[in-house]
Amino acid sequence: MSTSKLATSAILQQQEEVRRTLPFTDRQDFADAERGLVAPIDGPVLGDNGTVLWDNATYSFLGGDAPDTVNPSLWRQSSLVARQGLYEVVEGIYQVRGLDLSNVTFVEGDTGVIVIDPLISKETASAALALYREHRGDRPVTGVIYTHSHVDHFGGVKRVTTQEDVDAGRVQVLAPVVRGRKGTYKKELAAFRERGFVRVRIDGVDHDLGEEIALARSATHEIDLVVDRVAARESARARIAESIETALAMADGLVKVESDDARWLFSQANACIDCGTSFPEIAPRSFSFNSPHGACPGEGPSQPAIASISRCSRLQL
Repeated sequence: MSTSKLATSAILQQQEEVRRTLPFTDRQDFADAERGLVAPIDGPVLGDNGTVLWDNATYSFLGGDAPDTVNPSLWRQSSLVARQGLYEVVEGIYQVRGLDLSNVTFVEGDTGVIVIDPLISKETASAALALYREHRGDRPVTGVIYTHSHVDHFGGVKRVTTQEDVDAGRVQVLAPVVRGRKGTYKKELAAFRERGFVRVRIDGVDHDLGEEIALARSATHEIDLVVDRVAARESARARIAESIETALAMADGLVKVESDDARWLFSQANACIDCGTSFPEIAPRSFSFNSPHGACPGEGPSQPAIASISRCSRLQL
């Protein structure tokens, strides 16, 4: 068994020189390390058989002064990086620190959260995600980023997402049945329910059509009927096409398609979806400055002008 030894005089002299030359009285780094703390980590991370896999409390000895055998600057740095818990970095960006060799970062978006560097193991990644959700809500994971290929930056990915979710690329097909109009729409909502639809989005909030929905008559509303939720894979091509056809029929030629990180609004009509300004059928000549159909008003066919197919600002090319 090895035994500890006292620091030699040379080491003592070296450590004293470090203490003398570096600004150890400046405690700003410690204040910075605690800034944004939302919640500490409560207890160790256990494996399925109860084995302790990670316990940041084992570093609690770093709270005291550095012993003579340790460089005081290294000791100070170690005590700083041993801080643990959920931290708010800036609005919308959070980190869990002290659950592994690296930090895991959560970037909040409109539809969920992106996880950056999901730690070294599934157990620590799961504990980090649980701590985040406990204080920030059960947001779905819509993306994962590895900053580099060391295992402590990707080893826990299977506990923040699944292979099935990655392969699925889930999307929603919606029919925008009401766009900026006033009313209670009781009859319409009842009709949707009778036709077998289950969910509807009203003013950005999802509702079950089986619940009582009361809308203010004098307020304008946006109502999207949820036609389908489906995995965007080749085997679902026919189902997606059928759902889009249904949405187009329900919403007078409009359909919304949404994934976890993107949204699209499509129209069958050659017109602006907002003001109704129409335009002719799009053809190659619409973009050719050598054609009267593609030249800007007042320009001859030889002028290198890009066509403006409508006076509506949303349709300018």
